[in-house]
Amino acid sequence: MKNFKRITQFLLISALFSFGYAQEAEEEPAPTFAVAGSVDTYYRSTTTAPHSSFANLPGFAMGMANVIMS
Repeated sequence: MKNFKRITQFLLISALFSFGYAQEAEEEPAPTFAVAGSVDTYYRSTTTAPHSSFANLPGFAMGMANVIMS
């Protein structure tokens, strides 16, 4: 019984001290500058297909460009 009481006290004290050593997570500062975006491109290689508004001639054409800076 005496041994059980010592073990219980030891575990209780150990549990109380272990909570005191918990570390708080450091927050990283938010980035001050960011660039994101997308580009929508097309390539036309056939000469028998009907013309489109994006690429009337064979080659590359850009449909849309989107740039986000924050």
